[in-house]
Amino acid sequence: MTELGHGVQVVTVDDDHSYQLNEVELEKILMSEKIKELPVAVVSVAGAYRGGKSFLLNFFLRYLSSPPSARQDGSWLGEESEPLTGFSWRGGSERNTTGILMWSEPFVIRISSGEKVAVLLMDTQGTFDSTSTVRDCSTIFALSTLLSSTQIYNLKDNIKEDDLQNLQLFTDYGALMKNQTGKAFQVLEFLIRDWQNPWEYQYGHVGGDSYLENKLKIAKKQPRELQELRTHIRGSFDKVTCFLMPHPGLGVTNPSFKGKISEIGLDFRNALKELASSIFSSETLSMKLLGGQPVKSRELYSYFKSYMSIFNSDTIPTPTTIFKATSEAGLLMAFNEARGQFEKNMGLACGLEAPSMPAVEVIDLHQRELAAARATFNAKKLLGDREVIETKLEELNTELNNRRREFIEINASKTMKAILKGIAAYEGAIATVTQGRQLCVHANDLKNIHKDAVEVALKAFGENRKIKQGQKDTDKDKLAGDLESKYTVLRLTNIQNNDSIIVEIKTEYFLYMVTQCNKEPKLSNEAFEEEHKKALARALDEFNSRRILPNVYTGDPFKYKLEQGILLQFSQLQQINVSNNKGSFQLALMVYNESILTLSEMRKHCLHPDDLKSDHENAMCQALLTYRNNTTNNDTCSIGFNESNKDEALLHSIFKNRYEAMADINATANEAAKETAFQAYKKKYDDLSDHWYWAFQSWDTAKKYHNEALAVGLEAFYGKRRDRNYHDSDSYLSDLTSRCEKYYLDS
Repeated sequence: MTELGHGVQVVTVDDDHSYQLNEVELEKILMSEKIKELPVAVVSVAGAYRGGKSFLLNFFLRYLSSPPSARQDGSWLGEESEPLTGFSWRGGSERNTTGILMWSEPFVIRISSGEKVAVLLMDTQGTFDSTSTVRDCSTIFALSTLLSSTQIYNLKDNIKEDDLQNLQLFTDYGALMKNQTGKAFQVLEFLIRDWQNPWEYQYGHVGGDSYLENKLKIAKKQPRELQELRTHIRGSFDKVTCFLMPHPGLGVTNPSFKGKISEIGLDFRNALKELASSIFSSETLSMKLLGGQPVKSRELYSYFKSYMSIFNSDTIPTPTTIFKATSEAGLLMAFNEARGQFEKNMGLACGLEAPSMPAVEVIDLHQRELAAARATFNAKKLLGDREVIETKLEELNTELNNRRREFIEINASKTMKAILKGIAAYEGAIATVTQGRQLCVHANDLKNIHKDAVEVALKAFGENRKIKQGQKDTDKDKLAGDLESKYTVLRLTNIQNNDSIIVEIKTEYFLYMVTQCNKEPKLSNEAFEEEHKKALARALDEFNSRRILPNVYTGDPFKYKLEQGILLQFSQLQQINVSNNKGSFQLALMVYNESILTLSEMRKHCLHPDDLKSDHENAMCQALLTYRNNTTNNDTCSIGFNESNKDEALLHSIFKNRYEAMADINATANEAAKETAFQAYKKKYDDLSDHWYWAFQSWDTAKKYHNEALAVGLEAFYGKRRDRNYHDSDSYLSDLTSRCEKYYLDS
């Protein structure tokens, strides 16, 4: 049989009699993912050197490496001719093991309660050889006893009073522990090797326990110290037992002995089966306990380090210093476990990889997990001064309380990403409809496009969102509000685009009909009206073609506006058609169109109303001068329309209608610029103030954030204006700053 693993030196005794803990190797064993969260059962064998400790542990390895059926029928002992492997061992008189070794591969056993337990085997340096000091022997013995759940005290022939005296340190320590948590240790197994009196006390536990009862019997004639020692041994361990082991046979004295079963006596084999089963069966396996609670593998790692520090100090450890080290290690582990539980649960619920959630839920979750962490800490049966424990608990409370903002900010970042994802989904849904074309649809179509896009956006937002059934989600409401603001801009853009197309088509219609006025021979009124009807039909078809969705509605305000505008133009054209100045009309209209702001520019920019009016008046002046055949460059345009002149009055009316249409488009563009600027302000202000959970330090800080955000909003607004000119009176700008001020004050 081949056992997996090997013996690992975890504690080394140096030549200067100092002790070194091999933390790297110990961590590999105790902190492995396989067992670090499992309770441990640590079986250690300690005693005089050359007592067969490693030899015995290797049979334990065989037992633990065998399947349950082999353990049951005893075949786990192996083949007759199979050499014994595992921990290093050899016969003879020289010491083989130094320091403390641990088997590299833990064994996981499911005990009768159904719980999994990690079984660890420890081999220790033999005591009282020619190179070890008394302190070396005491330290190794003490470490193995403190760390084990089953300490096998390996003795030869019988139990001597000195053997009991070696337990004095632990009984005194056990008395300190008992005052607070009950018994300090679990199992103390006196293993008497080479028992020579089976007729008096039979081999195994039956005879061993009877023998032990006699050895630990308290007699009145005994000195008080011996009586107290016996009482404390019983009081320090949950179970004190004894096993009488026969001699393995003369075969083991052969220098070539390799541990083959065939060379071991039958009585020894049977005793091995009984002993291994009594220690490792699922019903009898003893877990390591401290304060009455199971010790996990990762916790044992901490106790190992803590005990090593006191045994490596310049002073000889006392029960009090051991108790203090145990207390401090337990306190630290309780702190770390509570903190680890908090971090794990908070990380799973609202860490970087977790879904976002409403910010108020992060606060509630933090409070619940903080309370749970405190409960985990308090559930530990901690040793030591109550004031020290309370101080450590307060330290835990402060640290975890300070973590709240960290998790709030992580969640806020994820929420912002979810909101941006929703906005991107909304914009993507709009882009899918427009296909790169200018947004121009019926108002009802835009409502439906927006509704569908909102549904897509909210779905995208909710894909990585966790929220309780029926709980209000302020972040989702915020996204919905942002999308409504975007819809406002879309609606204004759609109005602007529809109106721009109307003006373009009306202009095309008007210029075409003017050319018809100038035809020779002159068109009759009937023919001119026929041309109008055909041009009107083409205009309406053109309008329909510029829409990105076919019109399925009986009523269309924009189409009606186009038709009414063309009918008004036709009435003006009828007057031009009978005028004697048709050519001058055509030239004047061309000059006006070339001088006024083009529609393509108006789609990119908006103007202050006074600037648009100024552009209109300059263009109208140039057109009027052209009409009168005046080539003088008169920048002042002091000549006004002669309203008593029928033709000039008509020309003025045409320009006025055109200006009013342009003014409507410009007003819509200004509204869109204002809405876009307000959104830019709001986003910047929210980013600066960390949304609702921002704990602002003063009104000065809030005002500073407002001013910084307002600068961003104004830049966005002026970025839409063709000329960045300041005007004393600007209703759009005033309205924008008022809205920003209100948002700042309300927040």
